[in-house]
Amino acid sequence: MPGITEIALLRLTPPATADDAALRLKLARVIEVSEKYTGYRFYYLRQDEDPSLIYLIGHWDSLDQHMNGFIPSAENQSLLESLKNELSIEFFFHIDAWHNDLPLWPWPKEGTDTPEGGDNREDSTVWSIARYFVKDGKRKEFTDTIKADGWPLQSHLAEGRYGGGGWRVDKDEDKEEFVLFLPWRDDPRRSPVDKLPGLSYEVDVKHAKFLSL
Repeated sequence: MPGITEIALLRLTPPATADDAALRLKLARVIEVSEKYTGYRFYYLRQDEDPSLIYLIGHWDSLDQHMNGFIPSAENQSLLESLKNELSIEFFFHIDAWHNDLPLWPWPKEGTDTPEGGDNREDSTVWSIARYFVKDGKRKEFTDTIKADGWPLQSHLAEGRYGGGGWRVDKDEDKEEFVLFLPWRDDPRRSPVDKLPGLSYEVDVKHAKFLSL
């Protein structure tokens, strides 16, 4: 497996907001330290449904590298200490997806190959983040169905842009979880990602935009 992708959800503690300059410097420092440690890009996405929630997404070579190498490191513990009054970690987990295979790039400007907003990715792209909870033992059935029916459907709904995702590595005991990222223009048609034919599952869908610091 060529590494794993971390998905962490951070909740800002009032009165902290994502517009606070001092907090943004600390969040930028988290990115800097994580990228230096791993050699991979990390990103923030700000949830549409609740702007106090921020996703941190990044790549690790292995679960061991993150859990037993980075997390207990002095530099990471110092970062957590500096942020303890401004945010809390709602959850974090990992999926078996190569970072570059996820659709974490913005729409190009019309008539060009240049991303709207340039490298900071401040554009009209909205990502749906769908968490599909599948009964243990139904993983192959879900995978076969989503490849046969789900991907073409989602590509059509997303104006030709395919989604990307992976299975949760550190999963709950009785359920498998598949996480799908799908990019949309800022358009209400992004909502049907919870409809996949012929499958029994629970799904939680949220939407988010890039947070550039």
